[in-house]
Amino acid sequence: MLSVLNAGIGGDRVLADGLQSPGGSSALKRYAIDALSQAGVTEVVALESINDIGEGHAGMNDLPVTYSLEAVSPPSDPAEGPTA
Repeated sequence: MLSVLNAGIGGDRVLADGLQSPGGSSALKRYAIDALSQAGVTEVVALESINDIGEGHAGMNDLPVTYSLEAVSPPSDPAEGPTA
């Protein structure tokens, strides 16, 4: 059986909070709550970075790298957000 949960937010960015409403918190902050804390999750597909690159607000040091999300572990209390 396959179940799909879409927790996408338009306008979000990976490392910094969103550009405008409904951008919300950064993907790095939301990752544990939106993905890892969901019951039965075994796989996560993340499509990120287009707003970091396309909007021109990020400098080279601000662009996300692959290990950013890999380094996040789920919190014991999802309300606390991810831990690095």
